[in-house]
Parts: sequence; structure tokens; C-alpha cells
Amino acid sequence: MDQITHIQSSLPGVRLIDAEYHRFAFPRHFHLEYHVGLLIQGQHRYAYGGEHRHVGTGDVLLMALEGIHDGAGLDGQS
Repeated sequence: MDQITHIQSSLPGVRLIDAEYHRFAFPRHFHLEYHVGLLIQGQHRYAYGGEHRHVGTGDVLLMALEGIHDGAGLDGQS
């Protein structure tokens, strides 16, 4: 089951996300705060800053304020 929890950081303008995606993909969008993610399991692909990127287990994702991006799990997991 896909689920996401947004966690407000004690640092102003920073938001942490605890998410589990299996078959979820999201269209291009942006956030009004910085996002930090750690991929615990699986693989994820996303487009950010004009580049297509791929991350896997143990990788950290950093999304800048107003950074336009999309994303989806690979192999049915992320």
C-alpha cells in the first residue's frame, strides 16, 4: 500500500518525508520548503534540474525549495 507522512522539521523551511510507494508515480510539481529523503528499499527514478536521475537503497535525495521534479518507483518499489 502506498503511504506518505510529512514530518515538520525543527529547522524552518525544511520538511522530512516518510513514504512507502509501490506503484505510485507523481507528475511534475514543486514544494515550498526543502525536502530530504533517504531511500530505505527499492529504486526510484525522477527528473530534476533538467536531468533524469535514478536512486536506490541507501541513497539520499535533496530537493531544493521550488525545485520542479517528478518521480516514480522502479520495478514496482520505491
